[in-house]
Amino acid sequence: MKRLTYIFAALAVLASCQQTETYDAPKVVMDAESISARAGFTFEVTGTVTAPAGIDHFSVKCAAYGIDKTYSLSDVKPTSYAFKVECLAYVGVSGEEDVIVSAVDVAGQTASGKVRVFFEKDTVKPTVTALEDVVVFLKGEGESSFHISFTAKDNQGLMHATLWSNEAGIQKIWMLSGTEETIEDDIPVTKTGTFPLTLDVFDNSGLTATATATLTVYAADSEAPVITYGGANPILIDPASKPYKISFNANVTDNVGLAGGQIQVINKQDVNWANPVLKKEYTWSGKSASISEEITFPAPGEYFIYVYAADISTTVQEWGNSAELYVDVSIDVEEDTEKPTITFLSPTSAKVGETYTLQVEFKDNVGILSCWPTINESAGWVKAWPGEVVGTRTVLTKDYTFTSAGWVTIYVESGNVIADAAGNEPARIDDSDWYYTYLVIEVVE
Repeated sequence: MKRLTYIFAALAVLASCQQTETYDAPKVVMDAESISARAGFTFEVTGTVTAPAGIDHFSVKCAAYGIDKTYSLSDVKPTSYAFKVECLAYVGVSGEEDVIVSAVDVAGQTASGKVRVFFEKDTVKPTVTALEDVVVFLKGEGESSFHISFTAKDNQGLMHATLWSNEAGIQKIWMLSGTEETIEDDIPVTKTGTFPLTLDVFDNSGLTATATATLTVYAADSEAPVITYGGANPILIDPASKPYKISFNANVTDNVGLAGGQIQVINKQDVNWANPVLKKEYTWSGKSASISEEITFPAPGEYFIYVYAADISTTVQEWGNSAELYVDVSIDVEEDTEKPTITFLSPTSAKVGETYTLQVEFKDNVGILSCWPTINESAGWVKAWPGEVVGTRTVLTKDYTFTSAGWVTIYVESGNVIADAAGNEPARIDDSDWYYTYLVIEVVE
C-alpha cells in the first residue's frame, strides 16, 4: 500500500513538471483609424504587432480592393514588429473599405486590426492629342512603317496607351506613368488598304480617352504623274497685240493620288529663275487636277512656262514620283539694240538739316525685265533702296535729310543686272565694272 502511494506522488510531480506554459494573446495596433488613397496608386498600411510568445506571421487583406499579402517572420520570432506594407488597389475602385491586418503567434493565437481606406473618386478623363491621318507606301520587300507621336495627360495618373487596328493587324501597347507623357514610335505595316486607326489612353482610375485616324497603305509605287497639255509649243504671241496675255490650261493625273505642284513663267534671260513673271504653288488631292492660269508677259522676248507635279509618294518617303513640263513662249520683235537709261531726278546740291526727295528713273523702249537694283552711296546712309524695276518706266524714290556738310555720291551698282528682254544693259559711266552711273550732291551749311 505504501508503495502505491509513492508511485502516485511521483506521477503527480512529473505531471506538474510537464504542464504547458501559457502566453498572453497577440495584439495588432494600427497607426491610424482611416487613410485616404487613389485607385491605381500605392498606399501604406502601418502599425505594430506584439506577441509575448513570438510572432509567426501576419497578413494584410482586402478582397474588395484585390489586396492579399502574407508575411512570415524569421526563424527568431520577434515579440514586437512594426510593419509598413505598401498596397496597390485595383484600377477603377472607389468608395471606402476596411483593410484587415491579422497576426498569428507561435502558439497559434490570433489577433487582428483594421484601417478604413477612403478612395477618392476620379471623374476626370485623360486627354490625348489628335492623331493625323497616315499615308504609307510599302517598300519593295512588302513592308514599311509610319511614325506616331502623341501626348497624353491626366489629373491623377496615366496607366497605359494602346494603338490598334484589327483590320491592319496593328496592336501596340505603351506603359505610361505620371500625369503627362509623350510617345514617339514607329509602327510597322504589311497590308495594303484603308483602315481605321484607334488610340486609347487609360488612367489609373480606368477612365479613357480616344483618338482616331485613317491609315492608308499603298503598294510600292514607281509610276510618275502625267501632265497633259494640248496647246501649241512654242506659243507665239503677236508683238502688236498688247497686253501680251494668254490663257494656259493643263491637266494632271496619277495612278495613286496627287500631292501638289507648281507653275512658273521665266524669261530665258533670267538664267537663275530669280525674278519669275509668275510663280504659284498648288495643293491637290485625288487622282486628277487641272491648271488654269491667265498669264501676262511684261515685254517682248523669249520665255518658258514650267509646270511641276508630284504624287503623294513624295510626302511620305525619301523618294517620290514627279513630272515636269516646259512650254516655250515667244513674243518676237525686230532686233532691239536700244539700251535702258538711268536718270537721277534729284538735286545736285542740298543744305544740312533739310529733307529732299531723291529719285532714280529707269526707262526702256521695250521694257526692263523685273529686277531689284542696288543703290548705295559714299557716306553709308542710303543702302539698297527698296523697289522693283520693271517695264518701260520705273521711278524709285527715297526721302533723306542731310546731317552734315560735304560731298555725297549715289551709285547705281551693277551687281544686280538691269536689262531689257533683248539683254541690253544701261551704259556704264567710266566703263566701270561695279556701277552703271552715279550722282554727286554737294551738301552745304
